[in-house]
Amino acid sequence: MSTKKRKILDEIEAIRRRQTEPEFVFAATIQRLEKLRSLSETEFGRSEEFSRYIPKAVVAALQGFLRSVWGNTLNIGEPYLSRIAKYLKDKTRVTFDFVTVREIAEKNLTMGEFVAHSLSFNNFEDVIEAFSAILDYKFSDILKEQSYPDGRLIIDDEAMFFKNMDALFRERHIFSHELADHYRLSQNDALIFIKVAQQLVECVQQIFSLETSKEPICQQDMNRYAREKANEAQKILEGRISLILDTLRSENDPIALEKYIKAHEAWQEYARLEADAYSDQCRGGTLAPLLSAGIYAYLTRQRIQTLEKWFG
Repeated sequence: MSTKKRKILDEIEAIRRRQTEPEFVFAATIQRLEKLRSLSETEFGRSEEFSRYIPKAVVAALQGFLRSVWGNTLNIGEPYLSRIAKYLKDKTRVTFDFVTVREIAEKNLTMGEFVAHSLSFNNFEDVIEAFSAILDYKFSDILKEQSYPDGRLIIDDEAMFFKNMDALFRERHIFSHELADHYRLSQNDALIFIKVAQQLVECVQQIFSLETSKEPICQQDMNRYAREKANEAQKILEGRISLILDTLRSENDPIALEKYIKAHEAWQEYARLEADAYSDQCRGGTLAPLLSAGIYAYLTRQRIQTLEKWFG
């Protein structure tokens, strides 16, 4: 066994750079799963090699989302710190050295980031155990109770959900650690795995939105908050676009200016349609504005980052 010590702090810092801000992790995860679903329905999605990729991509998206939610909840402090004390004691690989303690004390690293990064989500039982510990009740029970505003259960078939979730992690292990050249998934299997992953993400988001609120919140408040974040991102984007247009005008290149204006208008239309398309699953319901604004804010943040790379 290698004696080389993992550089946990460097790993966490790298994850920060590669991942969106915590408030946009839900939207980013949903969008990733939607892209996988769309690809799975194409001719390419029916290919043998792509079928091997699906379980790995879906579980990777879930792990990133679940660790973010779990870690941010732990960062709140009590009662979550006390709840996980025994859980962490049993997980002997979660250890704190002097450097880690110093980084946490100096606020260069949060307790939630460190512990969540050390969690093992190799199967769905690991997920149930970790979330049961931090919530202090059986996570699988509360999952089954989550519903859309119109009363429909998010997990519409409880038995099949848990069966398929176990299968998802099992298939991910097979394709990550075996050649499995005589084995593949069907297109239907891929779509099932994406569906149960979306159900889990939506349930977890709903559970923790309510769990971590200091006061009871209503759907209207959640929608308002999402709109504020979307508007905030839009204002930042408009400021960035204004600077870019000023630069292009100063270069006296009307063709380049016209092309960029058309490109930006096309992007805005894409972002609006993408947000509307996802929220359409809750058409007419009070949850639709939350989903639409969340996806739009996330896409806008991505656009800002892209422009910053291109134009500095």
